Amino acid sequence: AVVSTQSTGRPGVGSLLNEARLAGINNLRTYCDDAVEVLKQCVPDGSLARVQIYFPDPWHKKRHHKRRLIQPAFIESIRPKLEIGGIIHLATDWENYAEQMLEVMNAAEGFENLASDHSYSPRPDF
Repeated sequence: AVVSTQSTGRPGVGSLLNEARLAGINNLRTYCDDAVEVLKQCVPDGSLARVQIYFPDPWHKKRHHKRRLIQPAFIESIRPKLEIGGIIHLATDWENYAEQMLEVMNAAEGFENLASDHSYSPRPDF
């Protein structure tokens, strides 16, 4: 079933639900909430094969970098949610953030860069 935890009045949510309905997708849940809280409270351990985080807010100013989503603590909170062999796929169009993402992931325990250490993967087909 398509489930929304909030009103579909928020921009994008109604469109998402409509596109899912039109595509016949019936195993989708949407959350209009903070990703950290959804992960913590709603996602069982070992239940995800892949986590895709595309273009999170880059918080351009250096003094705001601490607000970036991709931080060691957040990546550590994802690890138990992944099944064995699960994948985190990150993408950004901000070079400085890409460098930070790579640094965080290379230092994260229990992960391996499938493109090789200190390297970026090509854009996937999915």
